[in-house]
Formats: sequence, structure tokens, C-alpha cells
Amino acid sequence: MRPRLAILLIFVLSGLLIVQKAAIARDGATITVAVAANAARPAKEIARAFEDESTASVRIVTGSSGKLYHQILQGAPFVVFLSADDEYTALLEEKGLTSKTGRFPYAIGRLVIWSPAESLGDEGLDIEERGPKALEDKAVKRIAAANPKTAPYGRAAIETLEAYGLFYELEPKLIYGESVGQAFAFARSGNAEAAMVALSSIYGEEGESYVIDDSKHSPIVQEAAIINNPDDEVTSAALEFMEFLRSEASRAILDKYGYLSPEAFAGR
Repeated sequence: MRPRLAILLIFVLSGLLIVQKAAIARDGATITVAVAANAARPAKEIARAFEDESTASVRIVTGSSGKLYHQILQGAPFVVFLSADDEYTALLEEKGLTSKTGRFPYAIGRLVIWSPAESLGDEGLDIEERGPKALEDKAVKRIAAANPKTAPYGRAAIETLEAYGLFYELEPKLIYGESVGQAFAFARSGNAEAAMVALSSIYGEEGESYVIDDSKHSPIVQEAAIINNPDDEVTSAALEFMEFLRSEASRAILDKYGYLSPEAFAGR
């Protein structure tokens, strides 16, 4: 089965199962949602919209997918995990901490090269026209990216540079943040002239940008998973949140930040 069709099938089937299992959360239920850094801002908007319609409340914790995964293994009280890929959620399923019916792809991430408006003065890098080749410019001393060992967007950045034949040339310029959020902060604060980060990271920001073609790296299939929890009240609230994550209201927020829906990705 083609990978994009497989993603769409998982999205549809898991949605049916979650709708069947979801129950209305009782008053006072609070769920802690672990969110990969790239999705921090949209997740907070989604949480607020969810709370407007539910008696449950949401607490957001952010970090790199790898760091959050290891915190879950160590017993962190997360009940929903919004990962930046589908590998960490699959590993949680293998370890019996979630189930196949408790996870689904909620968004497809996009990688972007970004340079803040004030980084190189009026000249800029002309990233929109030159794309990744702009990173070869002598004015670019440092390129920020997420740690490829723990962050899917970091792996996508490395794959992209390799696809363009630029990795070995640009490797000395690379500096790594713990998460895509930290990599973005490096560039925004002037500690790097450019960054390879999530498209969602630069929402509302000024500067030059170039969205990487999806064919240049492995698909960034961002999955949501319910973490097994003995508290029925909390699990009920988590199921309700997962159902809301699939709603048109959530989809509109994710679209605004530049994510593709699994359906749109499958049809490209």
C-alpha cells in the first residue's frame, strides 16, 4: 500500500474507534498533554477551544519528541502525547503504553528555512529564490536546527541537506537546539543567521523563508496517542480531547500554522 494512502486509512479507522469509545468527561478532570515543540502554539489554541466546549481542562507540557518519549517511559503523568512523528508513538505501542486504536496521525509537518528580517540587514539572503543554496552564503556563519537524535524536524533538516548535496559543506555551520523551538530561538535571537525549523514556528514572524518540498525528506507524520491511564475519569477526558483534535475547529487551527491534513497529504 502506498505510504500516503496508508496514512489516510489509519487516520480514518482510528477516528471511528475513538468516536465509539469517547465518553463525556466528568467535572474537574484535568489532562496533561505532552506536545512536541513544533506544535506548542497550535496545541495551546486547540486546548483553549476544547475547554470552551468541555468540562475538562488541559495542561500543556512541551519539549522535543524524544525527550517527552523518555519522560513517558519514566512515568511522567502525561495522558496524551502529540509527537512530531509516528516512530515514538509506535515505540510506546510496542511497550504497551498505548494501543493501535489509541493513536492516529493528526497533521503532516512542513520544514522551512528561515532567516529573521534583522539577521543580515537590508541585503538578506534571497532565500525565496535561492532555497537551500542560500545557506552557502559566506554571511551565514551558523544554521540552527533541532537535534536530529531526538527531534524529527532535525532529522528532516539533515535529510534535506543530504538531498541537495549540501550536508558535508554546511555541517560545520550547524548548531543544534534540544527542540525545534530552541533552534528557532537561536535564529530569532541572532545566534544563528538562518534556521531549518517547522513552518509552524515562523507563523506571524517577519523574515525570509523557503518551504522545503516534501520529497526532500521523510514524511513528518505527526501522531497523537493516548497514554494508558488507570483513572477512568482522566481517560474519558483524554478520549474527548482526541476526538476534538479531529474536529473541523482543530483542523482550522492546524491549517493556519501551515500543517497539512493527512487527507491532503495522501492526495498529493
